[in-house]
Amino acid sequence: MSKYVCIDHFSHPEIIEYIESENNRKDYCSYCNHSAELVISIKKISDYARKIIEQEYELFENSSHFSDGYNPYDNDKDVAITTFELIEYYFYIDFDDKAIVEDMAQSINEEFWAYKHELESPPDENAIGRWSEFCKYAKHIGRYTLLNDKSKWAHSIFEIGLITAELDMHIDLPVGSKIIRARQHTALDILESFSDLTSTPNEHAIYPNRMSPAGISMFYGSFDKETAFKEVFNLYDLNTKDSITFGEFEVEKELTLLNLSQVPEEKLLDTHLFQKRFLNHFASLISKPIKNDGLQHLEYIPTQVLTEYFRYVFKGISGIQYDGIMYKSSKVENKDCLVLFLDHEMSKQYLKLTGTSRHKFDDISGFNL
Repeated sequence: MSKYVCIDHFSHPEIIEYIESENNRKDYCSYCNHSAELVISIKKISDYARKIIEQEYELFENSSHFSDGYNPYDNDKDVAITTFELIEYYFYIDFDDKAIVEDMAQSINEEFWAYKHELESPPDENAIGRWSEFCKYAKHIGRYTLLNDKSKWAHSIFEIGLITAELDMHIDLPVGSKIIRARQHTALDILESFSDLTSTPNEHAIYPNRMSPAGISMFYGSFDKETAFKEVFNLYDLNTKDSITFGEFEVEKELTLLNLSQVPEEKLLDTHLFQKRFLNHFASLISKPIKNDGLQHLEYIPTQVLTEYFRYVFKGISGIQYDGIMYKSSKVENKDCLVLFLDHEMSKQYLKLTGTSRHKFDDISGFNL
């Protein structure tokens, strides 16, 4: 006898949209034990689940792991996953609805699957956990050998690099692009020249930043004045630094950036679903607000290590090497920031100053502090 499940047992918007699009009828839900407005047969929803699974997985017996002699029942190898586990993951079905998952798995009638992309296991919860452990290690145990190929922590960084390559996460900043940079300063300071407003000379880069440690100068900027202002504004300095100067820079040589501000949206029937899910999570961590509580230098360490990897080690598609990173602002929603791997002297080769404007904080309008 065929079983039917109602739409109320699903929460994922794409799955709900699929059920609605299939013109399914009002009928008896085998799991609610009452009539429901919209139901779908277990066979049909299971066929849809199989299509989703096959975007990222292949049957274990068709995988290289099977050819290499791995046993899918050996949990220590972490190379096989059951249909039941995949349905739970993709479909967000409540634990109380375990019978639905069991019936869907039985309908698919395959026991084990293997991830079919380059990484042995999908870079999702496990990768997020590894990144979290990497951050703890980098902040509190050791950091100067983390990019060594033999370091177990290097895998967390290399994994992110591999994902950005698979998703082709580069963006070109063409000649003529405008970048806004802001400096908070005292009323007596006059900032007018390129040297006044570009990256700080290395010997004066005494404070750590999100992507660069003390002593290493980089060019931070935004694409609008409000974001540039809010990214540098320090309320505690307002008594002595009550002025702001904006510099508008123009790109004179094309720059290639790692684009963490526009991670592709994840879709169930897309390839690389797990990579997109992980990278969206990771990009949000990169842009999270960090308290100015005296410990920010510790919070910056993981992203500083990652930046160094993308600057000196990573090679993308066709040997692409990044000149910087674009990421979401931690201060202004839906606005972007960038860091260019350009110190004071290097910035002169790629950028030119095209204009400045100076303001007192009390005459800046439209910036909601």
